[in-house]
Amino acid sequence: MKYKLGYISIMRTHFGLALLLIFNFLSFNAYASDDFEEDSNEEDIYINNSNNIAAQDPFEKFNRVIFKFNKGLDNIVLKPVSHTYKILVPEFGRDRVHNFLQNLTEPVNFINGLLQLNPKKCTTAVARFITNTFLGLGGIHDVAGEAGLKYLKTGFGETLSTYGAKTGAYLVLPLVGSSSIKDAFGFAADTLADPFNYVLNRKAAYVRTGIVTIDKRSYLLDTTDYLEQSSMDEYVTYRSLYFQKNQ
Repeated sequence: MKYKLGYISIMRTHFGLALLLIFNFLSFNAYASDDFEEDSNEEDIYINNSNNIAAQDPFEKFNRVIFKFNKGLDNIVLKPVSHTYKILVPEFGRDRVHNFLQNLTEPVNFINGLLQLNPKKCTTAVARFITNTFLGLGGIHDVAGEAGLKYLKTGFGETLSTYGAKTGAYLVLPLVGSSSIKDAFGFAADTLADPFNYVLNRKAAYVRTGIVTIDKRSYLLDTTDYLEQSSMDEYVTYRSLYFQKNQ
């Protein structure tokens, strides 16, 4: 009975955690370049790159439907809530929340560092988690980062890449957003590998998921607002950003 309830809790947590990645949009710095000049050679390169990216999106019609759904959910729920959070909670408080949540991801970083046979990622994840948990008051202070031990985020999608897995076709997943065949598997694996999904009760898991989602969205408000105003086709913009980051 306990196993069954635990399994249900994990699956519900998995659904909630998917919400976290709705707006895990990539940095605009990977998209824009001040050095771009519109001469014919660079324009040809840009067109060729665009065609190459489009060729990796065989499910575009389906993806656009899901993109529109995710966008609507953001406009109705997450964006207003995140704006309110940013207004009501001062930057110092938001940074403490962000540090605490980031500390909880270190076990997954460790597992993937181990699978990647990367000693630096493994030792960094362990050292940061121990230091920030005990000296940083549960992780609200990034003591390790202040000491020069910077956060090294990794995941199972990157692990698959180290073993030669290709990115695969572009996918826009409901509640998850930009992804690919490889990263969809990676996301599921990271969720299942997260030990906190097993130790937290259902209520705590929901609270964590909600706070993580708002935290992530609040830090991206300015970037996504800029992209919304400057993009002729937001879908194409985010697709391009995804492949620039992951290839």
